[in-house]
Amino acid sequence: MSFIPQIMLTMIRQLLAAASLVLITTHLQAQPCNLNFQAIADDPACSGRDIQLSATAIPGAVYTWSTAVVPPPTWSPSTNVRDPKLLNISLAQSGTYNVTATVGPCVYQASVDIFVNITPEIGKVVQAGPVCPGEDDTISLPNINAPTGATAHIIGAMGNDVFDGNFQYKISNVQKSHEGIYIIYAETPAGCRSDDVVFEFKVKPDVKADFSFEIKEGCEEDEVIFTNLSLSDSNLAYKSNWDFGDGTVVPNNNDGIYTHFYQVPKPDYSDRTYDVVLIVDNGRCKDTIEKDVYINHPVKAKFVADDDSICQGETINFKASDSSYVKPNTIPKMLWIFGDGATDIVIDTKHTYERSGKYDATFIVTDFLGCSDSFKLPVIVDSVGHVMVKADKKEICVGEEIIFDVDYLEEAFISAEWSFGDGVRIPNENRVYHSYHEPGTYNVSFDVDYRICPDVNYNGVYTVKPIPKVYLGNDTSICPNGEPVYLADLFHQGNNPDIRYTWNTPDRSSSPGIIVRHPGVYAVKADLDGCTASDTIEVRKDCYINIPNVFTPNGDGSSDYFLPRQLLSRSIAQFSMDIYNRWGENIFATKAANGRGWDGRYKEVEQPTGVYVYSIQVTFANGITERYTGNVTLLR
Repeated sequence: MSFIPQIMLTMIRQLLAAASLVLITTHLQAQPCNLNFQAIADDPACSGRDIQLSATAIPGAVYTWSTAVVPPPTWSPSTNVRDPKLLNISLAQSGTYNVTATVGPCVYQASVDIFVNITPEIGKVVQAGPVCPGEDDTISLPNINAPTGATAHIIGAMGNDVFDGNFQYKISNVQKSHEGIYIIYAETPAGCRSDDVVFEFKVKPDVKADFSFEIKEGCEEDEVIFTNLSLSDSNLAYKSNWDFGDGTVVPNNNDGIYTHFYQVPKPDYSDRTYDVVLIVDNGRCKDTIEKDVYINHPVKAKFVADDDSICQGETINFKASDSSYVKPNTIPKMLWIFGDGATDIVIDTKHTYERSGKYDATFIVTDFLGCSDSFKLPVIVDSVGHVMVKADKKEICVGEEIIFDVDYLEEAFISAEWSFGDGVRIPNENRVYHSYHEPGTYNVSFDVDYRICPDVNYNGVYTVKPIPKVYLGNDTSICPNGEPVYLADLFHQGNNPDIRYTWNTPDRSSSPGIIVRHPGVYAVKADLDGCTASDTIEVRKDCYINIPNVFTPNGDGSSDYFLPRQLLSRSIAQFSMDIYNRWGENIFATKAANGRGWDGRYKEVEQPTGVYVYSIQVTFANGITERYTGNVTLLR
């Protein structure tokens, strides 16, 4: 094999290249000018932003770009006229852009319509704050220029987020970690994005409130030592304001340690919680912390009893109630005082009250500090009741009264009542008078109901004897020296041997009947086992006696005078008549049997209408003397 010199090889390669160029050019010139030539624009087209226009690449072509939009865009065409791309065209208006590609005798033309989307402009970014940590803040874009549908974005310490429809970004519970640099931009739905805005979000210097406390217990007051543990950013001084929850407020106190005393509520030293509030202020921000100070050394005494009202001699069981308590894990002392001198020291007990009265049963609990609480319950102890009844008689006659006297315990009774066995009841009388209308045997009771102690009662049997009936008949008359009259009890006629009679005759006759020969008033008393009845009968003279009981001295000629004239129908040896007024004054007297009698005057003065008493004594010729006394009515 023979070797060709190097210089000869180089010459051969150059000749071959020139021959190839001639062949290619000839081939192109031989092709028709019917290529599918077109122009293309980047998408989207945003105002104020560069886009790239490009056309179909044709080897050896020379490209010319043009447009008729007003105002014209800023052109920055490629320096390579054979490049099918046009770069860095800043668009302001929508319109048609043209491109021409010339290759030898062939001229290709194409155009593209470009719609220019508005690119948002943010303008000024405004922060509502800065605020203190824990508060809310807002970042707003008051001067944004953006088409409908555009959104604003924020990128920074809070991540990547978007503004609301009013182009406001609300930050709740701002923290110090939110502070820093944020990038804010706006973008349309078409993809046009504004320039980025660098914004610094600021947060005020924080202050943190905190405290601790220590409790020292006491009976009268509890001492609580508070230590201020608050901190402030940037070493800013702060002021502390305390509210200890019991009405005590201490402003502007920057002491590291503060001691406060809480008064212990009496009487039960009850456990209690105070809401202690500390507010710190560093001149920029405030912070508040609230803690419950729980003081738990209660002493609560309470008990229950199975009864609070008993009868003397009964027993009550006392039990410490579940409401009684002391501080957990402590052992209290207990004392029972029953009010009658007795005591006990156990937790549950019982006690018997031997004497009546009102007692305060007291339970006292003392805790480990010596603090005490007590609870009282009144106990009523009633006396055992009694009743004693005395009566002035055990037997009475119908219509007579028995006097009953009762002695009973009147303390704590509910009701007291007499019952006499005849349907009559009388409440709560210590002395009563009672009579019966029918004979018989009656059970009398007095019942007392007590509120606590057993009821008591009295029962007694009393006899009511019948009263005998006696009747002598209607008044009758007799004529002196005539036939005698027999008087007797018409009810019994002497057939009841148990009845004893007593007459008002001079001899006090006890026979069932008597013979009467003279006028007068006769009475008899009948006695049956000590019960008596009596009757009276008047035996008048019916021969001559005719004494008027009314006269009318009015001058009419009728009954103008008072005088028993028919007494004058017989021979009268002596006669006297006296008239008395109601005061017993003798206002008229006469001894003249044949006179007119009394004319109703006294000392020539007419006497008033009324009843007057007369007394007449007459002695007849046969020696018999009779006396008459009665009333006469003067009418005018």
